Amino acid sequence: MYEAASAPSRPLPDLMVGKGQYTYDANTDTYKIYTTVTIPKRIKEDIAFHSLNQLNLKIERVDGNFNCTESYLKSLIGSPPIINGTFNVSFCEISSLEGAPKHIEYDLILTSNRLTDVSNSHKHLSFVGGNIFIIRNKIKKGLMSFILIDNFAGYLKAFDTTIPHTTESKRYEKAVSIVNKHLRKGRQGVMDCQIELIDKDLEEFASI
Repeated sequence: MYEAASAPSRPLPDLMVGKGQYTYDANTDTYKIYTTVTIPKRIKEDIAFHSLNQLNLKIERVDGNFNCTESYLKSLIGSPPIINGTFNVSFCEISSLEGAPKHIEYDLILTSNRLTDVSNSHKHLSFVGGNIFIIRNKIKKGLMSFILIDNFAGYLKAFDTTIPHTTESKRYEKAVSIVNKHLRKGRQGVMDCQIELIDKDLEEFASI
């Protein structure tokens, strides 16, 4: 059952969300959306044309998937803090996990972004009920911080079958596979992972 709005709902034409599929709270000037949301082409073009760095949609929660793929976003700041579905920000220009939703019920898809440093990912992500896709990024720093996410039910996905493998991509995928072995083991997992990465000559990935 949907929650009653604290004030009459106002339109969300930019997101093409129909009447009855959201509520608006005038006290906090935020929306709760009860369906899957896809950022439409019009907003994507606006983001690109105006070189916007982040979303400013004032959405408190999405009860469904939130699809921002190919939207030219440079930052996750302004994302809904709760997404009860999959959060897809693939093929964007994200370079940091700052501003990521605290709660993602299913997958977080970050394929083909500009992530090189994901340090303190556990401070941005509290709950991920599925996998985190980091395919086609060049992450060197902070991979081990995923071990410290309080509630991370899935695994990191980095293996890419669509492009030729290079020495660099093979090292990245090997490092991710090692991190996956130590997920959900807290600080001890971080220490054990660091030792294994160094032992496997993957020192560049052995930082949190």
